[in-house]
Amino acid sequence: MPQKKCCILIFVLVLCIALTGCGAVGKLQDWKNGDDVIDDKTVLSPDDVILDQNIGVTGDPQPQDPVNPVPMYQLTLYFTSPDGLNLQKETRLIPKVEGIARATVNELIRGPQEGGLLPSLPEGTVLKDINIKNGVCILDFNSVFKNGLTTREMETLAVYSIANSLSHFETINEVKILVEGREISQLAGAIDVMAPIAPNFDIVK
Repeated sequence: MPQKKCCILIFVLVLCIALTGCGAVGKLQDWKNGDDVIDDKTVLSPDDVILDQNIGVTGDPQPQDPVNPVPMYQLTLYFTSPDGLNLQKETRLIPKVEGIARATVNELIRGPQEGGLLPSLPEGTVLKDINIKNGVCILDFNSVFKNGLTTREMETLAVYSIANSLSHFETINEVKILVEGREISQLAGAIDVMAPIAPNFDIVK
């Protein structure tokens, strides 16, 4: 009787070893084939990181598109009203950049996006340079800016669209306008452009 129990025990041990060996061989074969062996009982902790990136020939992760959205900046711009007599406010989102004052003027040059508003700066205007010193934003435009302002009303709207739009920045209190790198005595005769110009919100509708 003891001999019979011993035989049964040996049989059970041999069977267990055989089954374990089959599993190990299977996992080894999966590894050789390049397949991932996943244990469905594995639990990831918050500190675990799963990489989902393509690996290049050097073994380094390849660059991918940013996951986070591009930071945006809300501008307050002033364009000519539909009746051509005043300025009217338009808010606009643009990607946040280092030279936000330059970007603001370039958005004025691009013109309004809201229906009915009119451009405040002459078509073909180019901002050649911009600097801020002691609260004064010095803007250098091409000659098209000056030549395109043919009336006093056009000059008034153009100059104050710039001054008002830039006044929303804490570092800018006034603007100074140059043309082709030089001071000018006048544009169309409505405003003294030899001196720095403060914003004027009385003409905003």
